[in-house]
Amino acid sequence: MAEGVFADFFWLIPVAEVRKDWPRGTAMVSEAFDCGGLVRLRLRFFPMGRTWSKPGHCAVELESEDDPPDFKFRLCVGMCRSATLLHKWWGYDGKAGDSLCVVDDVL
Repeated sequence: MAEGVFADFFWLIPVAEVRKDWPRGTAMVSEAFDCGGLVRLRLRFFPMGRTWSKPGHCAVELESEDDPPDFKFRLCVGMCRSATLLHKWWGYDGKAGDSLCVVDDVL
């Protein structure tokens, strides 16, 4: 993606799916998507958080099947946003999404 170019991807998850009895550390995984010239990205949403997340907090990860160039991104759930993150490696992207927000606050 060119410097200063912005792109959005939205993954709408039905509230009924989020409210199911998800074990902590279990993710819902998006279909692969392309965004801003990057290909085969996926979002992983943990309604009950990762095993190391703050209690009651959801978690979000951005994964890449390829090894794309460096790019910046933010993770959002409802109105809750992470700081701007920098992708610099293949795969799992960063701890900022590990306790993004209290899941009940965004439902």
